[in-house]
Amino acid sequence: MMAKLQFTGLEQRLLTQPFVTISEPACGAGAMMIAAAAEIQALGYMPSRHMWVSCVDIDVVAMSKAYIQRSSLGIPGEVVLGNALADERRLVMYTPMHWLEEWPLLLQKFKAIN
Repeated sequence: MMAKLQFTGLEQRLLTQPFVTISEPACGAGAMMIAAAAEIQALGYMPSRHMWVSCVDIDVVAMSKAYIQRSSLGIPGEVVLGNALADERRLVMYTPMHWLEEWPLLLQKFKAIN
């Protein structure tokens, strides 16, 4: 329900831009991003090509769970061990889909356009 409420107007955004980026500063095991991927998929879009996520958690166990879940579900993005409030990034792990779908190039290209 929270993902559905958060992503009101998502379909209109995806009609005007190739993907959305989503940030979750206290991700825990990552349930919200999994729900976001389900919402994007329900709209008929592939999460691996139309969303990129950045998730941060201060706890190494939670961060590890989030990385495993995102990797196994094919969600591209980064999972960060750190403190979002202090802008601290101790460890950054990129999911396999981040590399397979060439997200570093997509993100760089999108930043250049906007």
